[in-house]
Amino acid sequence: MSPPKALLKQAQEALKRGEADRAETLLRKALEADPAFGEARYELGGALMHLGRLDDAAVELEVV
Repeated sequence: MSPPKALLKQAQEALKRGEADRAETLLRKALEADPAFGEARYELGGALMHLGRLDDAAVELEVV
């Protein structure tokens, strides 16, 4: 599993545990490694929505 995909998996597990802030950190790291990783960007939008940061979420989701 590539590092960005491993980070995505860790972020998804964090979201399942209700740790949206941890998921955001992991997803941003995945996107630093692969800015075109659409699944990570989509999940980042979801994490930001869970954190109540709707404007930030919208920006990420528009890119997808």
